[in-house]
Amino acid sequence: MDGIPQRSQPLGGATVVRLAVLYSVFWLLSPNSVRAADLSPLSANDITATVFDDIQPAARVHAARIFLDHEKFGFFRLGVAPLVAIQGVRLQVRSARDLTNVPALFEAWNPPARRPLPMEMREFQLSLFGEGEPRLRASTARLRDFSTLEVSKVWLAGTAPVSISKATLLLAGPRAGILHWNDGGRQSELTVFNPPEKLSP
Repeated sequence: MDGIPQRSQPLGGATVVRLAVLYSVFWLLSPNSVRAADLSPLSANDITATVFDDIQPAARVHAARIFLDHEKFGFFRLGVAPLVAIQGVRLQVRSARDLTNVPALFEAWNPPARRPLPMEMREFQLSLFGEGEPRLRASTARLRDFSTLEVSKVWLAGTAPVSISKATLLLAGPRAGILHWNDGGRQSELTVFNPPEKLSP
C-alpha cells in the first residue's frame, strides 16, 4: 500500500549468479584487467620482510604462506578476479609511527602484472618488537590505501579484551595506531599500542 515502507526481499540464488556473471564480464572488459598470462607463479612458504630505519629495523612481517586466490562473491570464487592471499601473518613494528612502513613491506609480494592485485592477509597479528603476545589479532586484513588497514573479526588484548566484527586501523599521521569502528551507529576508537612503548627488536 502507498505510504507503507515495503520490506526488501533477499537476493535469490539466480540473482546472485547473474550479478557474479556481470561482475566477471566487467572485469574482463576492463582495460586494466589482470589476465592469467600476466601473472608469474605465486607461491611461497615461511618468508620474512623487514623495513629498516638507518640500521635499525622499523617494521617486520612474517608470512607462513603466500599464494594466488580469488575474490569471493557470495558463495562463489571468481577466477577472473585474482588476489594475493597471505596466510599466517605476523606484523611487528618498533612503534605506532612505524606503521607507515606497512604498505612497503607487502609491495614486494605483489606479482608483476598490468596492475597490482588486491592483497588479503589472513590470521593477522600485530605487535611491537620484543612482545610475545600480539596486541591485535584479526581473521582478515586488507590495505585499502597507504594510510588505512581494514580488519575483520578483530580481537584486542588488554585488561578487558575487546572483540570487534569490522574496524579500520590508521597507519599514518599523528593518529597512527588508532583503531576505529562503528558500534551500533556510534563511532568508537581505541589505541592499539597503549602505552606506546618502544622496544628494541
